[in-house]
Amino acid sequence: MRLRDSATAVRLESALPHLLGGLRVRDWAERTVFELLRRAGQSSPPARFSDELLRARKVTRVTYDTAAPPIWGRLLIRNDGFEISLSPVHGDREPWRRFALAHEISHTLLYDITTWPPRALTHYEAGNRDLEWLCGYVAKCLLVPGPWLLQISKAYPQAGFPGFSFAVLSQLERDFRVPWPLVAERLVEHLGLWDCVVLRFAASDRSPASLHGGATCEWRLNWHTVPDELRDVLFIPVGRREPTGMRFPRTRGILTRFIESSIAGHSNDSYFQTTVRPVTFNVSTTGNLGKFLAKSFRAGEVPVYGFVHRPAEGSLFDRPETNSPALYVALCIPLAGRPNVTT
Repeated sequence: MRLRDSATAVRLESALPHLLGGLRVRDWAERTVFELLRRAGQSSPPARFSDELLRARKVTRVTYDTAAPPIWGRLLIRNDGFEISLSPVHGDREPWRRFALAHEISHTLLYDITTWPPRALTHYEAGNRDLEWLCGYVAKCLLVPGPWLLQISKAYPQAGFPGFSFAVLSQLERDFRVPWPLVAERLVEHLGLWDCVVLRFAASDRSPASLHGGATCEWRLNWHTVPDELRDVLFIPVGRREPTGMRFPRTRGILTRFIESSIAGHSNDSYFQTTVRPVTFNVSTTGNLGKFLAKSFRAGEVPVYGFVHRPAEGSLFDRPETNSPALYVALCIPLAGRPNVTT
């Protein structure tokens, strides 16, 4: 579940002034990792986990623990430095493996490594949600540094501008070697470089029929990103945590029909562009998005750029579970040119 970032940042800034040195937590993260990359001699994507970068944080080994529980990874303190132990459960796709490694490197920034054993710079218990949010944010800054993304993204059209398609996010995924949702978060939510909403609807019933868009397919909104400035006026549910895991909002009615028509009309890993009425998103699954779009696009039609990811036959059973769903439809809804909506 995504925490409310602003509230989390405020708590961290109150608890960690000695670590942040008077900076806001996001500014500290951006500056700290950019300096780490600079010291490692890196100035363009993709970020590399080079010997220089690992030595700078006294990481002496990276291992995979097949007996570990299904967690992303662990940071261990050894006699000669840190060991990062990653779980192969999340390691079948390189982009997510890189994120797991970046996350554990981020944890090293919470230690004073000028002496050994290192001295912890926080008093949070292991697994604290605020601390995990911080390390997740730092990891995204490390993999997709703001200055790099600002420079690279200038070569591509922005969401809603002539020449844009969802393929731009796929290309940036390849440029930075990270999953495209991380790039989208950086562009939309963290840095405010794009003015748009990005949604991902995943098939939750993974029978063979549903994997390929069959009639038994159930769709759930399992990820989204919106501009940070709209957080107070645009609410989209993020799901709720249950004993069996996260339960995400299920689509119904006109939204389900739109997703199914997108699946039926496009093949594996294909891009599309269309327009829909705001009422398509005026459902509980997407909160007040439909009403917000109706105010923003008074002409009555909303531009939508989409991407259909459909796995190859049998691929679900050939690889372990990952953070990426097997079958999904991703939608980018540009807000460029919208009036300022404050109510």
